[in-house]
Amino acid sequence: FILNYFIDSLSYNEHLCFIGLARSEELEEIRRKLQAKLQDAESNLDTANNKINGLEKNKSRLQGELEDAVVNLDRANSSINQLEKKNRSVDKTIADWQNKVKSIQEEFENSQKECRSYSAELFRTKSQFEELQSTVDSLRRENGNLTSKLILFHK
Repeated sequence: FILNYFIDSLSYNEHLCFIGLARSEELEEIRRKLQAKLQDAESNLDTANNKINGLEKNKSRLQGELEDAVVNLDRANSSINQLEKKNRSVDKTIADWQNKVKSIQEEFENSQKECRSYSAELFRTKSQFEELQSTVDSLRRENGNLTSKLILFHK
């Protein structure tokens, strides 16, 4: 009975060893697969870390560019404000000159009207002068004729 038990025990041990060995091989296979997955994960992690480092550098560079752009924007806004002030000043100067030009044009037009009026009056005066001159010449001739007749009559 003990011998049977011992044989059964050995047989059971062998069976367990065989199962353990099979299990050991399965576990070894699982361990190799997990090791391969771990290496892939570590490789992916390294790749991701490299990408993160690259993105951090890119972020830093872009942050610097953004700060430069903000400084340039501030300068541009300052320039725009100065140019708008100058533009308003130039617009005011232009408006002043336009008013002066309008005033001078009105004076010029009034002067032209006055000049035409004086020209017309001068023309009338010259015409009257010529008529008077003609009348004076006629009267002188007539006076000369009468004087000669008088002289002949007194003789």
